[in-house]
Amino acid sequence: MNTIKTQKKTAFNIKLFGKGWYHTPSVSARGYIYDPSGTLYKGEDLCAYFTVRNIEELQERLEQANGLFAVICHSATLNAAAVDSSRIYPLYYRVDREHGYLISDDAYKILRHTDTLDTISKMEYQSAGFPLYGKTLISNIKQVRPGHYLTEEGEQHQYYTYLTRSHELTIANSQQMGEMLQNVFRRMVHSIGDRQVVIPLSGGNDSRLILCMLKKMGYRKVICYTVGRENNIEEKIAKKVAKELNYPLYIINPTKTEIKELIQLDSHEFQQYYQFIGGLSNFVWLFEYAAINYLRKIKAIEQNAIFIPGHSADYNAGSHLTKACIGQKSSTEYMVRAIMHEHFEYEFQPKLKNNIRNYFNIKKQDQIENWSIYQAFIFENRLPYNINNSARVYEFFGYEVRLPYWDKEFLEFFRKIHIKQLEMQNFYTHTIRQHIFIPMKVDFEQKQENKVFFYGRKIRNRIKHLLPIAILRLRKNTNDILGERELAEPMLEELIQHGIYRNKSYAISANQIMKDWYLMKVRQVLHAN
Repeated sequence: MNTIKTQKKTAFNIKLFGKGWYHTPSVSARGYIYDPSGTLYKGEDLCAYFTVRNIEELQERLEQANGLFAVICHSATLNAAAVDSSRIYPLYYRVDREHGYLISDDAYKILRHTDTLDTISKMEYQSAGFPLYGKTLISNIKQVRPGHYLTEEGEQHQYYTYLTRSHELTIANSQQMGEMLQNVFRRMVHSIGDRQVVIPLSGGNDSRLILCMLKKMGYRKVICYTVGRENNIEEKIAKKVAKELNYPLYIINPTKTEIKELIQLDSHEFQQYYQFIGGLSNFVWLFEYAAINYLRKIKAIEQNAIFIPGHSADYNAGSHLTKACIGQKSSTEYMVRAIMHEHFEYEFQPKLKNNIRNYFNIKKQDQIENWSIYQAFIFENRLPYNINNSARVYEFFGYEVRLPYWDKEFLEFFRKIHIKQLEMQNFYTHTIRQHIFIPMKVDFEQKQENKVFFYGRKIRNRIKHLLPIAILRLRKNTNDILGERELAEPMLEELIQHGIYRNKSYAISANQIMKDWYLMKVRQVLHAN
């Protein structure tokens, strides 16, 4: 990666290493946005958009911006840094006694030999796979939180929230949703131009909807790929969808030798990758890394291609509320327990409960719908730091990304929907099936679960956290349709070599292996420093 270092006699000392940055004397920015008039800003125009005189003007511009971006203002009158709500372009910072704030897009570039692990952050990482609230695993390094901006005083201010007030609630209809989708995808296609689009196609609704909308808009320059064991259910549905819409599909079986060989843990490329994707805060995703490497090897991807993963329409549509059995009258304590059981999936840490409860207490206000605090917690933590972080693999290989379900119009549409329409994702699923999938002959519906299933699932999750870890290892799920376990085998062997795991049956899941392997690597870096 090219190294860009900008130093100014201000409160910010900026070190940027990504290829997508543009610079003017007062602003550094990357990504793109649309303003309320529909004007697209990218490159130097994006810098101009964020060239403002004071923090009030910056907040106004941030509130109006719709897109994926990171920006740092470093003028004589304003020092501030912001990221959009998706955190697809993270910014890390630390306080430096000599130079004010050190800000970088690479957490490792501001790591010091005296740094240590943060105890609470480590517990959160071991439980959820990421630290909460913009922390990293390192005590002195933090992140600009999604939908926030950082001031030169070291304070973070939120300019976008997913909280819903009672007077905002609406009952939406399919026509309104159809118009919203047209607007969202029209903007997306406009921002792409005529470049090749690459779709990770699963058997679910979200990636299928992206493909359908591209087809409806006449976009032809599209390829798809699906990752998983041979003839799994996701692959079967993806084949049917791609065939019906007449888009080429690449099927990648990660258990095959030539795919597994693309992951060499001691290679220079992988050393760069795990630090890039980890950022001292996230575990290292493998199967997308192997998939993109494979597609590049067979020359299926054009140099300026844009990837469009389906993150995170199901969340907006109510999937997390459904899985946790949260309703309009759910209490704060019930939702705190739900987060502990549903999203702290690796290690149950009762000590963190007060940490979660404090979030709810701070956010709870008159007219704020209680269930929307649960939504906001997931929106501000799990989705940007965990799910969206996996999409940064495309950036590592030099490609741009689009996240249509993080378009502000899409977010706002579902943020304001009444919880009755979010239950079981009823409104979203019914609308796209009846008005898009069925007319386009791609309604290959998977089994739909009912409320009884999710209540049973909730009970199983509660019981799971009461069971000894040894029993969980005996009962671990072997139905790994993605084939991640094979890809994680080299990491597993390293964990055994270093005495962190006793044997190959010690790990419950591939995600746990990737999580523990990265924590081991962070500890090694700190020890080496």
